[in-house]
Amino acid sequence: MKAEIERDILALDFPHTVILRPGLIGGRREESRPAEAVIRWIADGLGAVSGGVLKDFWTQDADVIGRAAVRAGLRAQRGELPGKVTVLGQRDILDLGRGELTEEER
Repeated sequence: MKAEIERDILALDFPHTVILRPGLIGGRREESRPAEAVIRWIADGLGAVSGGVLKDFWTQDADVIGRAAVRAGLRAQRGELPGKVTVLGQRDILDLGRGELTEEER
């Protein structure tokens, strides 16, 4: 389903499109599938013992993903991203979502 949504959005031919492809979305939720809850619990535990390294490999917190999305959108609007389509994977999301705010982002 995700691939079809990406395809349909790209077909709209916006001046610039940012696609985020995070791993499992971490953080607390009101509703959760039991298997995902177990994986998030394991990821949180591995993150605690590894300084976050093992957690970052497969899950990103929702607030980090949100900050990355906003920052990428602002950069696209300012013409700072190359090309019409930017795809952000897990590492890109972590870097952008955890980085310091620029003056324009404050």
